[in-house]
Amino acid sequence: MKASGLIIGLFFPFLILFSSGKPRKPLPGGQVVEILTHRYSQISTYQGIWEISQITRMGDVQVIQREKEWIMLEKPDKLFILTKNSSQNRALICNGGRAWIYNYAKGEYAELQAGMEESVRKLVSSTFASFLMKFLFFSEEGFLEELKERGQVVEGEQFYSLNAFVDKELKMEIKVDKGDISLKEVSLSWERNGYGFQLIGKFSQVQLNQKIPARSFLFEPTPEMKKIKAEDMGGKASWRGKVARNFSLKTLKGEMVSLEDFRGKVVIIDFWALFCGPCKKEIPQLEKIYRDFKSSDLVVLGITAPVMQEDEEKEVREYLENTGITFPVLWDKDSEVFSAYRVEAIPRTLLVDREGVVREDLTGLQAEGKIRMLLYLLGIRR
Repeated sequence: MKASGLIIGLFFPFLILFSSGKPRKPLPGGQVVEILTHRYSQISTYQGIWEISQITRMGDVQVIQREKEWIMLEKPDKLFILTKNSSQNRALICNGGRAWIYNYAKGEYAELQAGMEESVRKLVSSTFASFLMKFLFFSEEGFLEELKERGQVVEGEQFYSLNAFVDKELKMEIKVDKGDISLKEVSLSWERNGYGFQLIGKFSQVQLNQKIPARSFLFEPTPEMKKIKAEDMGGKASWRGKVARNFSLKTLKGEMVSLEDFRGKVVIIDFWALFCGPCKKEIPQLEKIYRDFKSSDLVVLGITAPVMQEDEEKEVREYLENTGITFPVLWDKDSEVFSAYRVEAIPRTLLVDREGVVREDLTGLQAEGKIRMLLYLLGIRR
């Protein structure tokens, strides 16, 4: 099959997508959570288009990043996702314990042995998209129960809206279609002193339990395509979706720490240096997060390395004491860990899940609300 034929085959089901389902009698708001949860737990197939937006607000300035996901799923082990955003155009195909990632722009593909749930956790484009898929298809996330316990239900003309503060500054809202009781939108938002961060997922052209052609979950590489290693698909510099490499370093207090000691917990690894202004803004934010969640299986590890100055270790120690930092800061004396993780710019922040997989690889100063939101998506709760 030629590449053009492959692409047509992959897109064919989306050419015939249409809205289905007859309107139902409106439901009391109190029943929405139970019915929505039950409905998605019973589906055998799913088709739809997801539009995911990430919005950062700084006073009057607003930055929006968008991506679109075309999704087909057939339980228990078949999945197709086409992702388009400003930096990538790729497909993820899973079928019976095998998975393929295909980069349309570069004509590259990778093959690996991975089931659908593992692929969703490691290979889906964003933590938010992975979180939504786990809730809808694997019943692993309990955020609807949190909405049920803490939330308020508002009934509009077309939607039921459920919203609640799931953390002291983290608000969640979902919208459910009153006609066919399908999930239409999920949003998470955080605001403080004119700064805000929001994730929004909108679902359209959803079809439940409709037959999907078998060829939608097949991948047949052509001679023009180049096979690469799965770990290189996201670029060699990025660690997202890869198992974090273990390291052992001493803290500035002389205690030996190994990353593998924290398997089963969520770990923030922050690469920073004393000369870096954005780093010194981010470190106190991470300290706040650490104090809020250290009893909830969260570990924060700062890693810094000497640059040029004499007595730099002493200066770093004094800075940490004066700033009141209590999470472990590791001294990468020979820059071995910086090199292993290909750190070229700082601050660089990695979020590692309980299984040791890097779920986010972030460069630059990050909003505190963004980190808190990503931790929530990884299951960190108070």
